[in-house]
Amino acid sequence: MLAERNPWADAFTIIEMFKALGEPDPEWLHRDIHVPTMIIKGSLDGDVSRAFALKDCVVGSEIAVIEGAGHCCNMEQPWEWDDHAIRFLVARGLFPAGVEAPLLQPDGVA
Repeated sequence: MLAERNPWADAFTIIEMFKALGEPDPEWLHRDIHVPTMIIKGSLDGDVSRAFALKDCVVGSEIAVIEGAGHCCNMEQPWEWDDHAIRFLVARGLFPAGVEAPLLQPDGVA
């Protein structure tokens, strides 16, 4: 599965990656994050529940779940991902002033 998506992956690397993902994050890892943080996950992602645990670790973070999208939600439903990201940035004054991005539908029409 991973080799199909990543032609540079080999069996050893894939095994080591799954071993690393099986280890819990150290308690200190996220406690010093003090910047606006938005977590965007697909509802069909196998580890979507971990995103809620991450939200609890990063003070003041927000989460958005894109219904019907998997792990690569930014590629599966980019119009939804962009909408969440742009709204988050606009609300914090981090998006160019005066720019209002429309929510694009899958066919690219605003």
